[in-house]
Parts: sequence; structure tokens; C-alpha cells
Amino acid sequence: MSPRTNDVVLIVFESVPRTRRFRISDFAVIGSAGRCREFLKIGEDVVHAESCLLRNNFRVVFESSNILLFVRN
Repeated sequence: MSPRTNDVVLIVFESVPRTRRFRISDFAVIGSAGRCREFLKIGEDVVHAESCLLRNNFRVVFESSNILLFVRN
């Protein structure tokens, strides 16, 4: 039996002009995003996906001006 692998979620986002919001422009899931999958849609607000992932034991392991990378062990 092989060991369980980590769940990984990569979110690429862009700012919405004339607002302080950011929307998902692309994403990738390796493994499972669990209940948060419903928030991972192109055009959706990043804040909803980010909040859900953090509540479900994911942690941010990389962050840049337009990328968030989450891992759950």
C-alpha cells in the first residue's frame, strides 16, 4: 500500500479593474480539494476559495502577486 499523497491546489488570479477584488483566472488541483471544489471556478472571487481551503486544513506554501499555492498533508 502506497502512502497517501498531499493534496495540492494552485490558483492563478487577476485583479478586477477599479475594484479591490481578485478573480480566479486559472487553477489546478492535484489530489482533492474536497468541499472547496465548488469555489474553484474561473471568474470566481479568490477570497471564497482561499477561505474555504484554509478552513479545511490547507496551508499556503507559496504566494506571489498573482499565484497562491496550497498544500494539505
